[in-house]
Amino acid sequence: MAKYVSSYRAQTRSKTIRYTVTFSLVILLVSVLQVSVLGKYRLFGVVPDLMICLVLCIAFLCGRYAGAITGIGAGFLIEAIGSVGISFLPLAYLIVGYVVGNYASAQGQKLWTNYLLYLGAGMLARAAITLGYILLQYEKVDFLQIFLHILLPEIVLTFLCGALLYAPVRLLEMLLERKK
Repeated sequence: MAKYVSSYRAQTRSKTIRYTVTFSLVILLVSVLQVSVLGKYRLFGVVPDLMICLVLCIAFLCGRYAGAITGIGAGFLIEAIGSVGISFLPLAYLIVGYVVGNYASAQGQKLWTNYLLYLGAGMLARAAITLGYILLQYEKVDFLQIFLHILLPEIVLTFLCGALLYAPVRLLEMLLERKK
């Protein structure tokens, strides 16, 4: 029995290390892509938030703890690379990752349509964060202009990027599951 337990722990430890290293590299790649490439070439005047899409995807596929850890790591990494100073992104990504991972594991089915529903909810959270930053920065705000020129393009572009990001992350997760 002890041999089985130690072998199981070694397999679990090896799998955990494989997942951690692989997804850490993916997070680093996506954060550099978001800050450098998408920050330079803004689509419709906004930068889509790839990190919240990645956090949602990992939380949806791997569970609440992976989502929470990915969320806080992705938030701090975006702050470090983007040099934005103090922000609420690590906390927001942590909460979104944990909540989506919790509901996705309770639901059990890993369907693409379910992911799109969680992604839509995540976009509303991201829009609330953006609106909060705008309200903290400016004294007088025109909500219609903000919605049409900032929030709506950001929601649409981030949603589209999140829908496209699902397939590579799902494939990567399936490859990691297959490799034992």
